[in-house]
Amino acid sequence: MKKKTKILIAPIEIAGYYANLAKGFKELGVEHDFVVYTSHSFGYGGESKRPILLRAADWFNQLRNERSFFLIKVISIIPMRLLSYLWGITALFRYDVFIFGFGESLFPNNIDLPILRFFGKKIISNLSHGSEARPPYIDGSYLSKEGDLSSISEIFSLVLRNKKVLTKHLKYADLVIGAPYSSSQFAKSTFINYLNIG
Repeated sequence: MKKKTKILIAPIEIAGYYANLAKGFKELGVEHDFVVYTSHSFGYGGESKRPILLRAADWFNQLRNERSFFLIKVISIIPMRLLSYLWGITALFRYDVFIFGFGESLFPNNIDLPILRFFGKKIISNLSHGSEARPPYIDGSYLSKEGDLSSISEIFSLVLRNKKVLTKHLKYADLVIGAPYSSSQFAKSTFINYLNIG
């Protein structure tokens, strides 16, 4: 008997995109889990499960958002992140296909991408949302209210960051979805045009 493929959509929500992807999977009868590390401030919802480790991380995250002492806010970051990453380790072994968005993955700096690839997991990365791959020097979000551009050194460091994210996903992901007008400038290989997907 063939083993069922386990799909994970994680760890971030962007404008309801992944909630709708999860909804579409559900309507098609595709088994999956949609899990975010922290709930979106706009409350898009749609998560299929909330693992106990991430519920515990939520508790520490609430300490950061409430009126608590600065030291408590700072210290609460450590267990919050540790619990999230501990869940990420369990996900490495639980799922076969990983769908990531906005240049994110289970761990900081996408250190899990080569590990997932090594273990033969399928990785689908969606880098078509905007600022995660767009060159910062053509990204209006880095302009001040007066229309001034951020400093050259800041823009340069953001260029390096975005280029690194894009390069890593293109190297390790099985499929990369990108936007021709915002993801292509730093791309060294081809990707799926999100305009063909919708």
